Amino acid sequence: MDLLWIVVSYLVGSIPFTLIVGKLFKNTDIRDFGSGNLGGTNAIRVLGPKLGIPAGALDILKALVIVLLAKLGVIEFGYSALYLGVVVSIGHCYPIFAQFKGGKAVSTTMGAALAFAPIISIITVVIAFAVIKLTKFVSVGSTILGLILVLMFVFIPGYSTEILPAALLLLLIMFRHIPNYKRLLSGNENKANL
Repeated sequence: MDLLWIVVSYLVGSIPFTLIVGKLFKNTDIRDFGSGNLGGTNAIRVLGPKLGIPAGALDILKALVIVLLAKLGVIEFGYSALYLGVVVSIGHCYPIFAQFKGGKAVSTTMGAALAFAPIISIITVVIAFAVIKLTKFVSVGSTILGLILVLMFVFIPGYSTEILPAALLLLLIMFRHIPNYKRLLSGNENKANL
């Protein structure tokens, strides 16, 4: 049963909502513009906030629904529900429905965390947005989001079994942002208009 839900979670994660929204409403493949990935930031950049924000929200929702169903026991999974959030994030980053070229795991990490630990998730997101506001770099805020989530689970009692999946989400975010880190070091990273 665990394997079935792992496959389902990957397939749900693979649904490329930003690609679908772009093609449906603007006849635009967002992979041809901006950073070229299917993440929410690029969707907002290419499609504009009116389409990009809802598309990114759908990416958050796909992780939130899977993790919440597992947390509530609707999905019978023998490990922490957050592991399914990791699987959804892998599907989001490497979607079978979009030639394995997807987003950067930030929106799905947010969704998984929100379903599993809402208060911790909200605190984490607020800190991440504050960092983006201060630095103007989404990549820095995205990395901080993953890092703060891990630290919250380390230092808040009762979340010891969630430390490893949270760390896996952080590693996935960091791996997907390697090109951004390189641009940061060279001074060529795009700044967010906030």
